[in-house]
Amino acid sequence: MADIIAQFKTARMKGVPIIRIETAGQRELIERINGCWKNEPPPTFQWDIVRGIIPTGVEGSPIWKASQDAIAAIDGLTPEATTGAVDAMVAAARLPNRSILFVLNAHKYFEAKQSDLYIPWTQAIFNLRDEFKTTKRTLVVMGPGFTDMPPELSDDELLLEDPLPDAAQIADVVLRVFKDAKIKAAPDEKTMALCVDAALGLTAFGSEQSLAMSVTPEGVDFPALWIRKNQMVADVPGLSMWTGPESFDNLEGYDNAKWIMTGIAEGKEPPLAYVFQDEMDKKSKKAGSVGSSEVDDEALAELLEFMENKKQLGISLIGPPGTGKSHFAKALGKQSGRPVICQNIAGAKDQYVGNSGKNLRRQLRTIEAISQGRACFVMCTNGLDGIDDALLSRYALPTIFFDLPDKAGRQKIWRHYLKAKDMTLDQPLPPDLGWVGREIRACVDYAWRTNRSVLEAGRLTIPRAKASKDIEELRKAAHKRYVDATLPEAYTYRPLAQLETEPARGRAFGEEE
Repeated sequence: MADIIAQFKTARMKGVPIIRIETAGQRELIERINGCWKNEPPPTFQWDIVRGIIPTGVEGSPIWKASQDAIAAIDGLTPEATTGAVDAMVAAARLPNRSILFVLNAHKYFEAKQSDLYIPWTQAIFNLRDEFKTTKRTLVVMGPGFTDMPPELSDDELLLEDPLPDAAQIADVVLRVFKDAKIKAAPDEKTMALCVDAALGLTAFGSEQSLAMSVTPEGVDFPALWIRKNQMVADVPGLSMWTGPESFDNLEGYDNAKWIMTGIAEGKEPPLAYVFQDEMDKKSKKAGSVGSSEVDDEALAELLEFMENKKQLGISLIGPPGTGKSHFAKALGKQSGRPVICQNIAGAKDQYVGNSGKNLRRQLRTIEAISQGRACFVMCTNGLDGIDDALLSRYALPTIFFDLPDKAGRQKIWRHYLKAKDMTLDQPLPPDLGWVGREIRACVDYAWRTNRSVLEAGRLTIPRAKASKDIEELRKAAHKRYVDATLPEAYTYRPLAQLETEPARGRAFGEEE
């Protein structure tokens, strides 16, 4: 796909009068567009509600001078007279031929459908359409994300999406920050790679500020750099960076699941980030299923389109609650040395029409930037039957089933948590058929806090596998349908009682979800 500057220039050449740009760096993009003209730059202006219409560019530069001279020749077109949104659009009709007018934070006006400003604002832009088209002028409405445009304008505008800076652009920022910090030597290859990795996913301005705060003549404070990145990513509704301790080293068993994902991580074009999506069965419902969805169709459509068009990897981890799916997904980061992004697509849901899609597009732009276009989406769910079929089709890697731990697996769980609490390892254990890692952890934790034995504490635990018919139905439904997380074969259902009496299959202990 052509970059946004090439797309913008093509739109100008074709005479498109209204261009809508979704970008997280409005001022930075204006600077990039201003720098793309080789000869005779067009008069270029920007508008916001505080400063009115003013020239763009660095004061004294050719594009600033051309714009300043042009606006000075127009009687009464001053910044003070154009702070009003409608007044500015009326005044824009007097700008010279070939002009470009950038409207900053225009999304705010299109979202204010109930305000008195919405109709005259829409009409004022509508009035500019034909005049701008015939005189090669361009109105550029900008914002971090837009809801649907008014139908009066949607047929006559072009939407462009400005991706967050890529690795090469971040590398340029790193070099500039090192120079500003008066570090004589350029960063070596390893330092550059670490700096770029820690700044991917941020805006150009955000990456520069974060790096500037972390780079000193003594070196780079990488922990501080990652803290700032994590904070900035968390500002995106529904996104966060996972920084927990999970790894394959403290997750015994699940040998087949590890083999599958290790092959992906070490193979051709490996993922550069993993996207952890938890409890997706509660967030997406297919038609006719019981219960409501936490994600509306608009946001779901954005996710489906992104995964399909960007050719993103996807894998589904399914199993009863507490059997280790979430631990496994989060451990992929430390195992591969890549970041794990937690995505809550329900966090993009908004009460206003159009906002859910806008919020999810912001999520996906951030994910694409961090992963450099190579993300692996890891969907964890307690069941797949209720999930939208179109969504399931995007997770094309083998679906892996995480079963209840057998007797040998449960013994490993007990030893793991007892050892973590420095408790006696050979003490009597409660009857634990049907227990999962979460329940064993809770039992050990209660015994440790109350100075009681795990045998006493175990009387308080009623495993969900025995209390819920749904879990047994899920296990039956998974028979020969999904890949076994432990063995290199299709999952084979065994009744609950056989998990106590049959020889151990080496099944993993279910780590906390």
